[in-house]
Amino acid sequence: MLNTNRLMAGLVMIVTASVIACSAQPAKPAPPPQPMPGQTTIRDVDFKNFTYQTECYHHIGAPSVVTLKNGEWSGYALRFSVDKESISYGDFEHTGSVQAAVILACNTGLGVRTYFDIYLFDIQQGRVRLIDRLEDVFSSADYTDIPIIVPNSRRGPQGIFGGVIVTCCNYGGEKMVSEFEWNGQHFDRARFYPAAHPPN
Repeated sequence: MLNTNRLMAGLVMIVTASVIACSAQPAKPAPPPQPMPGQTTIRDVDFKNFTYQTECYHHIGAPSVVTLKNGEWSGYALRFSVDKESISYGDFEHTGSVQAAVILACNTGLGVRTYFDIYLFDIQQGRVRLIDRLEDVFSSADYTDIPIIVPNSRRGPQGIFGGVIVTCCNYGGEKMVSEFEWNGQHFDRARFYPAAHPPN
């Protein structure tokens, strides 16, 4: 359904899409992990001045790599952003260490939906490592919506602990929850339900 929403948004934005398609540059490869001098823990990393690989609005020519400055990147009639409320820390892998969950929001500023991708990072030997990227976790027509992220400590079907619980947005008058479970290599979407009516 979320992919359908994106395609519908692309149709609504046909004029904007034309501008983007004419000016878009060839997609750049994702940058390799970079050393972070003086940053020894994941909490030291400045994710508001950071490079992200993204597929948000990529189907209409948006860039696949954006580098934020002071929490924002604008271009191609699009805006990508990370603010301080968009960064959460916790043991998402259930390893006893702390990882970062970063929400990258993207929208057009034209009244179309905002899409939220979530990036899970840790830091190893002075380098930031992308653990996984959860694409199009939520979308919202309300610009005040910011997903809330907490670790999921429940044991998954493969007997592995760890995961991500994301609560956001107004769907038919209710906040919704999307759960992801850690399978040892990446996070699998597990459950989607109203926040007021969690499953047993």
